[in-house]
Amino acid sequence: MAGKGYEMKKQNFRITAVLGAFGLISGVQGLPALASEDFSFGQLSNLTFAFSSGVGAWGTTLTISSDGSFEGTYSDSDMGDSGEGYPNGTVYLSEFQGRFSEPSKVNDYTYSVEIQEMTLAEDVGTSEIIDGTRYVYSEPYGLD
Repeated sequence: MAGKGYEMKKQNFRITAVLGAFGLISGVQGLPALASEDFSFGQLSNLTFAFSSGVGAWGTTLTISSDGSFEGTYSDSDMGDSGEGYPNGTVYLSEFQGRFSEPSKVNDYTYSVEIQEMTLAEDVGTSEIIDGTRYVYSEPYGLD
């Protein structure tokens, strides 16, 4: 994905906050132990994290590669928001990629990282109509 004019400020993230937001802190079979001194992004690279609403039609997915790079998609559907040229409604969409800093151990259960860079595939606020659906490009939800 090529970035188009969007650069996110560095922000502190804790792996547990990211995993917590994606519902993966406790009770997930096969989740690697986070208390290991040898924790690495490789332990997360076979997982896809999902942050979504059971009531609404929105969600963010995130995959993390073993080198700390990540990519994901945010989408939110509003089929009631239709108009001339887009009878099938509106979808808010963000495709993104970036890179986390190396994890820094905070305590036995917490690692801290920063988003070092993040780019979006489309400029925020732009839109287009494809096959009767309006796509409005937005910022990803859940990474702020």
